[in-house]
Amino acid sequence: MRGLNPIFMDPYDGAVLTHGYDNRQCDPIRQAMGHALDWSRRVDLAAMTPHTELSSSKYCLANPGVEYLIYCPAGSKTTNG
Repeated sequence: MRGLNPIFMDPYDGAVLTHGYDNRQCDPIRQAMGHALDWSRRVDLAAMTPHTELSSSKYCLANPGVEYLIYCPAGSKTTNG
């Protein structure tokens, strides 16, 4: 929710890695990228920019006045500013 761009070269077979390969390390990255794809189909992510001042969690992408996407970490509460 801070607008960082994910870039991930998936070592699907581990052939390019020199320190071993454990598929379990890549699964959370793949899942997170899938979530980003899902959200991109619901909101206009290209029009959104990070706005840490709009949520107490500090994780907010917004097109102010139009759309807001706020992440609230597990176990916490957030208020909108």
